[in-house]
Amino acid sequence: MNFAYNTEIVRFDRDLNNGIYTNEDGVWQKPNGDPVYRLDRNVSGLARANGNRLNLEPTVSLPLNWSYGFIKPSLKYKYTQYDLSLDGKGKTDIAGQNAERDRLNGTYSSSQNLNVPIASIDSGLYFDRGTQWFGKNYRQTLEPRLFYLYVPEKDQSDIPVFDTSETNFNYSSLFRDNRFTGSDRVGDENKLSLGVTNRWIEDNGFERQRISVGQALYFKDREVQLPGIDAKIRDDAHSNVSPYALEYEFRFNRDWRTTADYNWDPDSGSPRSGSAMFHYQPEDNPNKVINAGYRYRNDQVRYDQNTGTWTVGGGDYGKPGDANYVKDYYKIKQHDFSVIWPIVPQWNAISRWQYDYNRNRTRWFRVRQLLLETAPD
Repeated sequence: MNFAYNTEIVRFDRDLNNGIYTNEDGVWQKPNGDPVYRLDRNVSGLARANGNRLNLEPTVSLPLNWSYGFIKPSLKYKYTQYDLSLDGKGKTDIAGQNAERDRLNGTYSSSQNLNVPIASIDSGLYFDRGTQWFGKNYRQTLEPRLFYLYVPEKDQSDIPVFDTSETNFNYSSLFRDNRFTGSDRVGDENKLSLGVTNRWIEDNGFERQRISVGQALYFKDREVQLPGIDAKIRDDAHSNVSPYALEYEFRFNRDWRTTADYNWDPDSGSPRSGSAMFHYQPEDNPNKVINAGYRYRNDQVRYDQNTGTWTVGGGDYGKPGDANYVKDYYKIKQHDFSVIWPIVPQWNAISRWQYDYNRNRTRWFRVRQLLLETAPD
């Protein structure tokens, strides 16, 4: 039996500024004469809170392993305590909310806490056989996996979000015990995740390729959301199944490999996300790294600075007919190219280039040098 314990004490202070934004050229208004207000002005209500957060997570588990499989029941208890403060604008915003906005965005109390038990059972089997592929011997495995997770629903709408977001859906997320990152939200779950992995392993232990596919079955709706997101009108919050998740890796040799993932939503009959990447990292000099590929995503949950709200999925910028309207502005369709390359001893060059096809522009480009310090012998 294993015992684990995670604790965190952290202070959050938001530096919110009001007034009109002036750039480095002294320009403070739009071409039509309207002032350019700071984006901080869009942060409203409970989102303006500051405070201290104490997080405790004791866990007990019983891992049982055999040559043919494993089973691991776990029980975690998550306790989070908040000591909050809120400025006058935030309090005024909350005072002006109706009951529906209170439900979605929360109300203010200087002391908040969250108590959530998390129970899970992870299990898997292992099968293998000898086979050949293009005249070469391989050990082929079949590894089914079953993961059950139960987390009761707890109202968390009155807890501000400091460092929390919703994780991107992929094969690995089927087996996580929380669909949120950070400590400000614990997702309610009653689900059974099913997955299977197939590996091709050479006689010397080198894994030539791996493919995994899985899906989750939900026995209840997911009510806990980020502020402002209504589970009642979010389609995937009350779906009975998750998207199909596919993950693939092929190693050409010990230096070159390719990875891909693809997630298909059976409810909408369309892909939710996908990516394909090539990676170069020579075994004899792992300091050399080249990555190149393409990614697509239409299911991100993001914070919109222009409106001060959380939104689900890729969407448009503005409305049809607006002068600056851009369709599918928030969908991710981009290639990504990055390099880390040694120049001289202790010096590496680092560069990255991302191009966004929805916006037809370079999203990120940077070249820099990094000095690697080494300890004397």
